Amino acid sequence: MHKPLPQLAVGADADITVLDPGRNMAVMGINKGKVIMIEGMVIGEKGRILTTGHGGKKIEEANIDYEVFNLNNCLLYNSNKNKHIN
Repeated sequence: MHKPLPQLAVGADADITVLDPGRNMAVMGINKGKVIMIEGMVIGEKGRILTTGHGGKKIEEANIDYEVFNLNNCLLYNSNKNKHIN
């Protein structure tokens, strides 16, 4: 039996990250239907931030729970890392 594919639909459980590929950054985060981050400012409560190793120290100084992840495992990063913007 196949696992159902993720979907974005009414009633679906989804965390959404809106990316700006031109700036190569996340510009909005939505969790359980609530905006939790916009233009780099965390406005949600509780939870954990996913960051690269570069962001960990600053997030830790703010006493926010976080987890470091490797960009090499990120599909969007891998699909864009060889593109150059002129």
